[in-house]
Amino acid sequence: MTNETSETTTPPERRERRGRVRGWLAGLVGGVAGLVVERWMGMGMEWVPERPVVTEWVVSEAGRLAVAGGIGMLAGVVAMKIGGWGQRLGAGVAAAVLAVTQSVVLARYGIEWGPVGVVGGLVAGVVAGGWLVPPVAEWVKWLRGRVSGVVMSRVEAAGGELVLVPDAREAVVVTCRLVNETALRGRLAAGEFLKLNAEFAAVGSKVLRECGALTDEAEPGVVRGIFGLPLEMPVGEAADAAVMAAVALDDVLREFAERPGAEPVEWGIGLACGTLTAGLGATGYSVAGDAMERSKWLAQLRGEYQVRMFTDDVVHRVAERSEDRPLEVLHPPEGAAVEVYQLLAQMGGLSGEAQVRRDAFRDAVVLMRAGHAEDALRRFGDAREGLVVPDPVLERFVSQAAMELERGGGAGRRNLSRNAARP
Repeated sequence: MTNETSETTTPPERRERRGRVRGWLAGLVGGVAGLVVERWMGMGMEWVPERPVVTEWVVSEAGRLAVAGGIGMLAGVVAMKIGGWGQRLGAGVAAAVLAVTQSVVLARYGIEWGPVGVVGGLVAGVVAGGWLVPPVAEWVKWLRGRVSGVVMSRVEAAGGELVLVPDAREAVVVTCRLVNETALRGRLAAGEFLKLNAEFAAVGSKVLRECGALTDEAEPGVVRGIFGLPLEMPVGEAADAAVMAAVALDDVLREFAERPGAEPVEWGIGLACGTLTAGLGATGYSVAGDAMERSKWLAQLRGEYQVRMFTDDVVHRVAERSEDRPLEVLHPPEGAAVEVYQLLAQMGGLSGEAQVRRDAFRDAVVLMRAGHAEDALRRFGDAREGLVVPDPVLERFVSQAAMELERGGGAGRRNLSRNAARP
């Protein structure tokens, strides 16, 4: 069996963290070694001209050790961020010169602080940071923070950068947006509003990444995750994963909104499926396609229907593990008309009574679309039975059916099946 902790199977981010720890430890050891050399050679501060006759205070051995080790660890961190040995060595030399000159300045004020320990830490940190930390591939940098560690490992196993070549694929987009953003902006100070937006984005993006999504940068107040990229997957699996993520995201945001002293936050979640063009370019891994805007538009419907989760007709058709109910055929700002569904839960997430009410609602919508308003009202009445909380969507459709009946749309079939098939 392959050792999962080996360098070839360890996720890129974990290998990088491991190398970073090695760099820190090497810097600490270098700092200690430099201090030991300084003491072994008996290097005091006598070489500093015009030293005060009386030393006001001398830094303790523990303090010198802590500073030397800390400088070494910091040098290791900086060396990891700098590309190329020339730049690393240049930065190390500059820091060493600064350490020596600062030692002279401190000595003139009565503080004895030999620079050898600090220089030793600098050298060890720079060498360790550049040598022990494995180089990070460009594709890892572009995906860092946008996918989970599990997905990152799968991308590497599938070929890394080869997976990110430009391509057009079927994928599912989940967009969550604040729908009361304008009200919040008017009520909160600028700093508080920006902080709320950042917290909202952080919470939402974390949930989507944990569910396997590629998170995509969006404007403030909008969180977006894509399923089916960068790794290709069957569109049905992507839709089921998106449904699971939307339900999980809704649960987490409800907890987020119920924090003590939290501002009233309202959000909408839209799921849309379509062909997306994605790939690694000069500015990173980018994604484009109509489904991006359609999912954002669906999320905005929260303000009209007073429910939180919506899908388009494609997600409704390909997802096998979702519970939903039909709403209306609507026209987005761009593109063809879309039949919109309300996402209720994952499969198995509805009680028996809720499923009966959902089926009655579906029947009623089918009847109303066929022009049988009176029969539709009867089935909407069945959908009302057992409700303990208001259902704004149901009441909206009841009003529409009553208006249709008043206009003369009451004639219809009386013996339609009570369990119409899913449209």
